[in-house]
Amino acid sequence: MNKVREKAGDFLARHPFLKNLAVLISGNVLGYGINILFLPVISRIYSPDQLGEYDLILSSGRFAMDFISLGLIIAIMLPKEEKKARQLCQLILLLNFSFLTILLLFFAGIRNHYHLFDTSVPYEKALLLLATYLFFFNMQSLYYSYTNRGKRYRVLFWNPILQNVTNVGFSVALGLDGKGTAGYLIGTIAAYAVCCVHMGIHVHPFREKVDFAEWKNRIVEYKEIVLIQMPANLISQAGNEIPTQFLGRVFGSALLGGYAMANRILSIPLSLLSVPINRVVYQTMAEKVNKNEDVGRFCFGVVEKNIRIALLPLGILVAFAKPLIPFLLGSSWKVAGDYIAVLGIMFLLKFCSSCVSGTFVIMGRQKLSLLMSVINLAKYGICFGISYRMGWSVFWTVIFFAVMECLFQ
Repeated sequence: MNKVREKAGDFLARHPFLKNLAVLISGNVLGYGINILFLPVISRIYSPDQLGEYDLILSSGRFAMDFISLGLIIAIMLPKEEKKARQLCQLILLLNFSFLTILLLFFAGIRNHYHLFDTSVPYEKALLLLATYLFFFNMQSLYYSYTNRGKRYRVLFWNPILQNVTNVGFSVALGLDGKGTAGYLIGTIAAYAVCCVHMGIHVHPFREKVDFAEWKNRIVEYKEIVLIQMPANLISQAGNEIPTQFLGRVFGSALLGGYAMANRILSIPLSLLSVPINRVVYQTMAEKVNKNEDVGRFCFGVVEKNIRIALLPLGILVAFAKPLIPFLLGSSWKVAGDYIAVLGIMFLLKFCSSCVSGTFVIMGRQKLSLLMSVINLAKYGICFGISYRMGWSVFWTVIFFAVMECLFQ
């Protein structure tokens, strides 16, 4: 046994990419193991209607995630100088706080004329929770990028574990206390806040003298991200939120809850593998570009291997979802099993895409990224426009959407 461990240690020492990947994936496996273990508890505390409202609220604000940071979070990995990376972090913190405050005051001010969403949670309270979620989500992404830049993979190992323990703990406690949709939102926010505190103990992205002129220089230096990549991300995210918005507003939050649960379950393999793979791939690609090394062969190899990795678990999940989901989650979630059977292939293809997301930025092809985002938004508009016009049921709408998404991927 010791010899096996020694050989494994020697192999990983010779292959730092695989070693870093193993550290991140093992942390994700433990973290999501906690999530999966308590999912049957969560599904019996929260109804499909409540989880549908949760997704509808977050979906109404997620389109603004990149806008409030001008898309600069992805730039943290790019500078060769550490000082520039910390200046970007300072700038992103200011942008997040400023833009979110303005947006919160704006939507609160027009609440008598327009609502972003209508749920059982009082509108002003839901707006505040949404703004808090967006702030901590972006701050967690900032800390993650900066920690990843420093190759502090041991720190990142604990992130999904702490995130899921916190999320489950708060969600179960607040759900049992009858807090409903708001309780589930608070659980998510608390999880991201704990991750920020944890990474903040080990890395210090804001330890730099404040220099407004340098902040301006960073915006100018990465103007293609601000002027092209950020709009591309904004358009892409707006498109990604169309299914949630359409299903929630046309068919109601209960049916949306079933769709959201199917997405949550199918996203487990994605979250377990694609996120850590993407973090290491992105960091490795950035290094290769800075050294003028070939990136294409490496990137394609990652996609090829990922198909083999994800095919079996997703295949098993799709094959046994219909009888398994009602047994595990309760009879009220039966429809989630039907959605899983339809959406499986789509998630396999999205898994491959997500593992190499950020490639356009690394290669300086932001205009191509913008074009693909516009096509993606048009695809969603056509898909759900046809569904609405034809008066299709929610099930046929989801089937048509899955086929369109597969073709796009």
